[in-house]
Amino acid sequence: MYILYSNLSPTMTYKFEVTHITPQKFISVTLLLS
Repeated sequence: MYILYSNLSPTMTYKFEVTHITPQKFISVTLLLS
């Protein structure tokens, strides 16, 4: 099972394993890409 995270740029799509993602990591990735 996967979560698709798309940045504002349509070319930037990231796939994360749901079982391996934590709120802290997700926030970090979001901030990094924003």
